[in-house]
Amino acid sequence: MLRSLTQADKIKDYLDTNHPKSVIIVGAGTIGLELAETFKKIGMDVTIVEQSNHIAAPFDSEITDVIKQHLTEQGVHLLLNQTITSITNHGHTVKYADGSSHNPDMIFLGTGVQPNSELAKQAGIQVTDDGHITVNDRFATSMPDIYAIGDVIQTTSLIDHEPINSLLSSAANRQGHLLADILNGEPFCYNGFIGVGATKIFDLTASFVGYTEQALVQKGVTNYKTVFITPYDHAYFYPNAERVNFKLIFEDGTGKILGGQAVGRRGIDKRISQLSVAVTGNLSVYDLPALEIPYSPPYSSTRDVLNIAGYVAINQLTNKLHTIKISDIPMEDYRNAIFLDIREKDKKLTGTINPTIHIPLSELRDRLKEIPTNKKVYITFRKGLGPYNASRILAGNGINATVIEE
Repeated sequence: MLRSLTQADKIKDYLDTNHPKSVIIVGAGTIGLELAETFKKIGMDVTIVEQSNHIAAPFDSEITDVIKQHLTEQGVHLLLNQTITSITNHGHTVKYADGSSHNPDMIFLGTGVQPNSELAKQAGIQVTDDGHITVNDRFATSMPDIYAIGDVIQTTSLIDHEPINSLLSSAANRQGHLLADILNGEPFCYNGFIGVGATKIFDLTASFVGYTEQALVQKGVTNYKTVFITPYDHAYFYPNAERVNFKLIFEDGTGKILGGQAVGRRGIDKRISQLSVAVTGNLSVYDLPALEIPYSPPYSSTRDVLNIAGYVAINQLTNKLHTIKISDIPMEDYRNAIFLDIREKDKKLTGTINPTIHIPLSELRDRLKEIPTNKKVYITFRKGLGPYNASRILAGNGINATVIEE
């Protein structure tokens, strides 16, 4: 386990002394993925075991799909939907629920941590069911003259003003600074927790701010929309331009920004930092197109990532782009509707729906007659601005199409 610098030193000493050739990392959270890179770079065979199909929490599937592919390309073995039933032989034999087994030289447990609030409980301080210490907007606990900050507290979300657990060292550091001012008599208050993080996974950077779609679903929130785009990280005509995978989550109706996340090779933390400022300033998606973001071909585009995300989100809110979640498609439509695949011929099929018709976006205007006008038309899952462009082409020719979100 890795929870302190002392434990990190012990792990390094073990590596230097025993020279293990293989390691199993139990848990596919961000700590486990970061360590996978470390172990891989010193020549170890790395296997990540995760009992669910999801990796890199708190990121949503649009982001984790990119991370999964990259891990595989780097030679990391992913055992998902796999449960360990026993670890024996001093950690050198691992057995799984499906009857298979593994004989690693080393096992690393990265299954998460719990708040260390036992002392607070013993003192009679109010804690939540999951062990977090409840505090007010000046970090005061339920007991006079006792304060708490950091990962151990439950505070209030700056986004929706509901209770939320504080996470990450950056927030704890700022809370400590603010609490020092409060204890020195300053009339300051904590505005609330947003949640911003970044992680490096081999050649990729992944970053998030605010709520993920998973978190909203767990909270029972349904009045939200999402945008997923893949613009270039800088001007497309400048050498080495690569795609940014960017997801924006916002409130239906108002356009209030609820969260965002991104993954790519360059400029990821920059875009999420910009979005974090927008959340802090209570901006909505209607404000994003107007953001003045520094432009120079090596660093950005004339309409940068947040600008484009804002345009697409506004199109959704104003019904210029109709979308539907795959779970909401009526069963009869699977039998009767047209499912249009607009990927170019050199691109792999994406999504889980088998298309009825395949017309590349570049050929769509010339092949409109192939699309029946007496049936519903769905545009199957494809990343980027393609689905939006296709829907506008079809709308301009009297065909109303709905883009499927997966």
